[in-house]
Amino acid sequence: MISNNETQEREECLLFPSEPDKCDAIIFIKRINASLSVISSLLLLFIIYIFKFYQKFSYRLIIYLTVAIFLDSGIYLLGHPQENSPICILEAFWLTYSDWNVLLWVASITVYLFFYTVKSTITDRFELLYVAVCFIAPLLPALLPLAKSGTYGPAGAWCWVTDTAWRMAVWFVPAIALLLGMLAAYAIILVRLRRDSLDGVGVGGGGGGGGGGAGWDAGGVDGASSDLAASAASVHREQVYPLLAYPCVFLALEMLPLANRISNAVNPDQPSFPLFILSAVSAPIIGTVNFFLFYLNPVVRKKATLAALMMRLRANRQEGSVIREYHQDTNGA
Repeated sequence: MISNNETQEREECLLFPSEPDKCDAIIFIKRINASLSVISSLLLLFIIYIFKFYQKFSYRLIIYLTVAIFLDSGIYLLGHPQENSPICILEAFWLTYSDWNVLLWVASITVYLFFYTVKSTITDRFELLYVAVCFIAPLLPALLPLAKSGTYGPAGAWCWVTDTAWRMAVWFVPAIALLLGMLAAYAIILVRLRRDSLDGVGVGGGGGGGGGGAGWDAGGVDGASSDLAASAASVHREQVYPLLAYPCVFLALEMLPLANRISNAVNPDQPSFPLFILSAVSAPIIGTVNFFLFYLNPVVRKKATLAALMMRLRANRQEGSVIREYHQDTNGA
């Protein structure tokens, strides 16, 4: 027997009014994947904190991206969009903001990798700029549609921008331009890494061997080259490889939601159920995928074992007990 709440929610299926089961399926899949993404993001942040990976800037970039994904995934836990609902407007606003937030952090990782590998420039000193741009700049495209009443509302299986012109202005045109720029930068990064691996010289090495060392002792040249190659490999393992997969995975997962949004903008009266199902899978799942990417990192797998985790937790408890005893002794004195 269907309860009153279930009946009301089924009647609010604006995407497929005559087939509410389709809406139920989309919402169910979306909520499951979003829940997994939220849990995975929290677990990833916990591992980074407990094992102090945050001491390296490359891992702090992963932290910022994970926070953005956590905020983005949470909004997918809402149910069917409702017309003229404050919750619907909030969902649309937050979805626009968080989608841009995630996109800008992925772009920032790409920028970091580009400067590190291609320009041999470390951008760690611009960390505050990264944070300010990625967390504040998305407010602009998210706030602009509020200037016109009715711009935010039900747009398929969730609430978003309803007007095609506004969609182009606040998402499609700038986002697609940014995605294309990221693809171009990513291709250059991969070409450079491939060339460096073939030359045996890494980031900051000034390229492959030239004629400048012609007068060196052969053994000295071989030894210097070997040390340089080993140093470059270490740098790549610590600074480049942990980040390399994140832009690629994001671009792959973003293709289906982007195709669905384009289809919905072109044919708003003919929604594609398969595209909505695929979007409900790929859009919220990025947090879960990123967790597995993070744990596939050999450095993380070697350090973040279950035994090491238990030791860290015990050490933290003991440290907390020592601090409490110290304060008690101090106060008693």
